[in-house]
Amino acid sequence: MSASIAAVGAVVTFTGAAGERAIAQVEVTTAAPTDAVSYKFKITRRVLRLRVGSTADGEDIVQASSFGPGDHVVTFTPGVSPYYIQFFLEGVGTATLEGFARIAAGILELPSPWTADEIPSLRHDQSFNTMWFCGAGKDIHVLERRGALSWSIRPFLQLDGPFAPINLGNTTLTPSAQTGTVTLTANRPLFGTYDVGALIRLTHSGQFVTIGASAVDDVTDPVEITGVGNTRQLYYSVTGTFVGTLLLERSIGNTVNYQTVLTVTTASEAYYQDDLDNQVVYYRWRMSAYTSGSAVASISFPSGVTDGIAKIITVTADNAVTADVITPFGSLVATSLWSFGDWSGRYGYPDAVALFDGRLWFGRGNQYWGSVSDNFGSFAIGPLASDAIGRSFGGRMSAVRWLAGAGRLLAGLSGFESEIGSNSFDEVLKPENVRARNKSTKGSANASAALIDEAAVFINRSRQRIYRYGYSNQVGDMATDDLTRLHREIASTLGFVEIDWQQEPEPRLWCVRGDGEVGVLVMDLNEGVVAWSRIKMDGFVESVCCLPTDGAEDEVYMVVRRTVDGETVRYVERLAPEAWDEIEDAWRLHCALEYDDEATTTLSGLEHLEARTDVYVWANGQQAGPFTVTDGEIELDFEVTYAIAGLLYEGKYKSGRLAWGAQMGASLVANKQLEKLGLVIHRTAGAALKWGPDFTDMEQLDDRVADGSLTFDSAVQEWSGDHEFNVHSWTERDTRLHISMPTAGPATVLALVSTLKVNG
Repeated sequence: MSASIAAVGAVVTFTGAAGERAIAQVEVTTAAPTDAVSYKFKITRRVLRLRVGSTADGEDIVQASSFGPGDHVVTFTPGVSPYYIQFFLEGVGTATLEGFARIAAGILELPSPWTADEIPSLRHDQSFNTMWFCGAGKDIHVLERRGALSWSIRPFLQLDGPFAPINLGNTTLTPSAQTGTVTLTANRPLFGTYDVGALIRLTHSGQFVTIGASAVDDVTDPVEITGVGNTRQLYYSVTGTFVGTLLLERSIGNTVNYQTVLTVTTASEAYYQDDLDNQVVYYRWRMSAYTSGSAVASISFPSGVTDGIAKIITVTADNAVTADVITPFGSLVATSLWSFGDWSGRYGYPDAVALFDGRLWFGRGNQYWGSVSDNFGSFAIGPLASDAIGRSFGGRMSAVRWLAGAGRLLAGLSGFESEIGSNSFDEVLKPENVRARNKSTKGSANASAALIDEAAVFINRSRQRIYRYGYSNQVGDMATDDLTRLHREIASTLGFVEIDWQQEPEPRLWCVRGDGEVGVLVMDLNEGVVAWSRIKMDGFVESVCCLPTDGAEDEVYMVVRRTVDGETVRYVERLAPEAWDEIEDAWRLHCALEYDDEATTTLSGLEHLEARTDVYVWANGQQAGPFTVTDGEIELDFEVTYAIAGLLYEGKYKSGRLAWGAQMGASLVANKQLEKLGLVIHRTAGAALKWGPDFTDMEQLDDRVADGSLTFDSAVQEWSGDHEFNVHSWTERDTRLHISMPTAGPATVLALVSTLKVNG
């Protein structure tokens, strides 16, 4: 088939025949060939190849690349006009191209297969430019980065498994053809709409392999020949129009040492007998030289078995489906040896994913699977060391919540935590040695775990606790450590919903709570540091993400739900760097933007805070505000060249009951008064620090020293060093120290010590 994309319209259907290539092409003329262009399109059913060239059938602009069923955006710079975009389908079958169109410059978008409510249920892992997503009761999806502005999101392309147990009843299936798009007919009602998209495997007596060869070293799977005399006779066929050389090759006793027994350059068919009685010999076709066209080469042998695999496209009746053949069926007769794919609407899809030991692992319910070694797209389960793995967890029935490829492959289930390993710690996981051993009965919430070195950190099933799960030197085995034991109320009544790990500049675990606040754990177990704090901002934090960088600080992003101008909005906000050179550069405002230009009194571009009446500005090292945003602007009372405008955040600290610093020793239950406070502060802005016996009656750090060295319109004073301050307080037993950091300026307290007055 050959067609014009522009002439066909929104949907182009590719129908490939044996020995042919289905092609659709468009010629594009542009007045700006040196400008990058972006195209979006959707592919269904089979893989299409895309290439772009300065001539028809050329690929000097974009080399031929495969695009699986899914949604895609491709960006390239043509460099010439006109240029030619060509899609083609190789082999027998059907594929469609939908919505092919050029998109305007700007934000590139791909449609999401998940709703907003389903996002928290997703699990993912990444290898280079590929990410796998699963969960929310939907098919596995793959996000691919093909370039800075070229991306794909598509369903996981299952080709060979895994499969559910084979049918043991009397139900038979009959295929209408061995290749291409076929009808599978059952002898009784069998199918439902939930089977659409599922794999199905039919096992037939006899062996059959075929390939549409159109490149050097295109090769069929091998056929195993055994027996004596005429029972060793195989049948071969070569059809199609091509210019090239096909070799019929054989290897005796293995599938490694192939030698040529027949050379074919034109269409032909015949029987072949090797006279190697009582020997196991493997035969295959290989294209050794290629110029043009496509050759369909096949081998048939009556002994052995063939597993044919297809993907169900539509359910046409309760006993019939239309399916696209992936691996050719061995025969057209009815067979009772068949099985459905194990990942489908019938049985469910995986809920957890992880990369470990050179395999891609998935988990669902009480089961887990590992891909073929170093082949993340193959799940053909078998006994060989490199074959895919399929097993079940022991113990009570539970559902997999997360998988983590840490120092070991760890799994969190609703009722327990497990370690998937071998008999020896250093032994690579293989089908013959893999096993799962349950190590903890804490139970995991339906939330992703975070990797910290060789351990995983997870939210427990009540969502009130966070545990570290990993190897413990104290017990000499896997163990769980409660990271919330020193702060039992940090989770709130709504519990934790999401966690992520930041390594630099300090190791921190960010924990989103169900009430929109964030618990932050500073943790260094080697130093015995486990310290919690809480972030409560003007807005509801829904998600957090930490991204490593090459710099001194990892980037921390949050999805924050806010009310702006009477409407609910969601912003992706990034924490500003903690380190700064000049006090004017310190970011301590939320939802903020930066101005750095000529002197002005008008700050614009604040539409994201429209109608907010509580916007403050950190301008040239001093605070101004509050302001009301009108038409995206605020008007200052003075000119600024550098400013940060956003929402104010007050940092607060409340000590435990003070029982030290008194002349007579411990004073926990004595009546006492907080008399003085010693502080070690570092690069703290004037007026950015308050202290007192509560958050109402507080003293404040001076904004400028009294010697007049700083004028009123200059930046505020920067304070560092050791300082002692009086505290205006009263006598009581429950005496506590309160510290507030209420301004847009930075404040850092390195140490503090109080002096108590006790009436003995």
